[in-house]
Amino acid sequence: EVGYDASSRVETDGEPSEAERLAVGQVVVIDAERRGDELWAEQIAVRNTAVGPIAASDVHRGEIEVLGQRVTIDDATRITDAGGAALGRGDLTPGRFVAVSGLRRADGSIVATRVESRAPRERVSVSGPLSVQGRNQLAVGGLGVVPPAGGVQPAVVERIALVVGHLDAATGMLRADRIEPAELERVVHIW
Repeated sequence: EVGYDASSRVETDGEPSEAERLAVGQVVVIDAERRGDELWAEQIAVRNTAVGPIAASDVHRGEIEVLGQRVTIDDATRITDAGGAALGRGDLTPGRFVAVSGLRRADGSIVATRVESRAPRERVSVSGPLSVQGRNQLAVGGLGVVPPAGGVQPAVVERIALVVGHLDAATGMLRADRIEPAELERVVHIW
């Protein structure tokens, strides 16, 4: 158990946020310090696995696809609107913009712990194993990634990375604005 309060710095996918926005089912990375017998969060980083539009949905199988990532939805998955009100699997329709929190299976699919509906935006993000697909092309799962103009750090390739950018409607690829290591070795859930 890790305590936090208003003095704990919070970010969501690299952007400043607030402790009040933390919610059950989110996957977080915590930098903590010991205070007596307790751990206290200095920084909490919410790490959504995919933030973007739903491309496909099969509510009977409990699956959606977001940014080329296969996402499993089960009875333990919290599905909410942006304000935290409960939604159902039937609300997860193609075109709906969502933030998926969850963990990856060995096959690369995501087991969602939380799916939050959000207002559509141009910037999308995906976190997962970054692989080389060809000259000047990378991929995370089933999503092709065009590296940013400055290239990508070699230490990030073939590791877990956070890729943030814009979907190219013509190619279906993610044009990355930035690619950075995803610090997942310290992942915990908010229960």
